[in-house]
Amino acid sequence: MILVVDDDLDICKLVETSFKEVGIPFLYCETIEHAKAEIDKSKFDMILLDISLSDGNGGEIIQYIREQNHDNIDTPIIIMSTYVNNEFSERIKDNVFSVLKKPFDSKQLLLAINPPR
Repeated sequence: MILVVDDDLDICKLVETSFKEVGIPFLYCETIEHAKAEIDKSKFDMILLDISLSDGNGGEIIQYIREQNHDNIDTPIIIMSTYVNNEFSERIKDNVFSVLKKPFDSKQLLLAINPPR
């Protein structure tokens, strides 16, 4: 199960369509508080996280995940953001698996969650 945290309706639709086509189970949250509640009660295989949410900074969720003693402490996180540059990527590299620059399409999304080995 993949947790998707984003408040952008277009991203929600893209994720839903892309994941349903290939049978990937997911849960969608639009707020930091909803995401924290889901993180506390379920173990996820991966977390896709927008860094800029309407109720705060997605970095708060990263910190919450990495500092709390729960099942998701080691869950891979992919940041989804329009605000991506080398400095940003370097600053967060120790806490996230990857960065997916918005806008992205279905192919880029599926490649990000399942990169070639």
